[in-house]
Amino acid sequence: MGFPILKLPVVALKVLVDHLNDVELLQLFLLECKRQGGLPEWNFNLRCRMEGRYEQLLRICCNVFDVPIYFDNLRKYDKPEGFKKYLKIGELLVPVYIFYSTLVFTVWESKIDGLIQLLGYFETQLNLPIEHLKLPGKDIEAMERVVKHINSTQTVVKNVLVERYPQLPDYCGEFILENVSATEKLCFNSKLGQEFEFYEGIRAKTIKIRFGHWFTIESLLRSNESEVIHVKGSNYAREELRWFLSQWKAGKLPKLKEVTLSTRVSARDVTGGFERWVERCGKCGFSDISIISIKGYGGFHGSVDASRGCFHMTIHSNK
Repeated sequence: MGFPILKLPVVALKVLVDHLNDVELLQLFLLECKRQGGLPEWNFNLRCRMEGRYEQLLRICCNVFDVPIYFDNLRKYDKPEGFKKYLKIGELLVPVYIFYSTLVFTVWESKIDGLIQLLGYFETQLNLPIEHLKLPGKDIEAMERVVKHINSTQTVVKNVLVERYPQLPDYCGEFILENVSATEKLCFNSKLGQEFEFYEGIRAKTIKIRFGHWFTIESLLRSNESEVIHVKGSNYAREELRWFLSQWKAGKLPKLKEVTLSTRVSARDVTGGFERWVERCGKCGFSDISIISIKGYGGFHGSVDASRGCFHMTIHSNK
């Protein structure tokens, strides 16, 4: 169907889209992008998920609609229960089946081919980054193809979630870390082998790692763009943490605002010998709550919470 009223205000547009099915919403989105020569100001974001019941899923979300796109094999739909339409994606006419009026199955010869072609279209034609990327899913080969595509096209990915199950082979963990760079947040919840180590930096603003024995102090110090770093499941030694503190005092990690590192070493033991002062902040149960402040670089200081069972430091300006 055509859309002669694309310049409607948002309130009227919401009324319009309530009467459209998902294929028509996608067609509206693509037509408006073509009319404007870029993305309309609808707060669009693209989400890619490779896990769960439908492993290959794209989701286009904005302030006027939310369309899930599921991928499946064309051969399964010779006699579909839904009804078929065609959606023009660039120069391609893609067969689309609608089920229960809400789910959209976009069909190519293989599920992963469809996902990659659509990702490529949004990146090359619309310059639309991936807001959320969820990995790895059960199909490791499909995950690798998507990661290679993202890396080869330099597609921007803002947030990456690496799920806990199944436990990743070490080569898969290294493959993801080397080929996908989250610009905003990396949550790495999957286990890796005890022998796995990673010495490169991560450039996400926020890093959260659940089983972090592999995230070395060298990796931490090379993550120069990071503002928040949380690492659980590690056991950093006293000398490692003291080396981190000495490097931070020398001006490394200039954007860091908060760091939490699992360790069995007490905060007082880690900070002993550094220029510091201790502030009493009350009591919790039978223990005093103390904040140990460490003088940093360029007018900053780090506040270390001595009452926690880990090394936790927040960084503040003295100005």
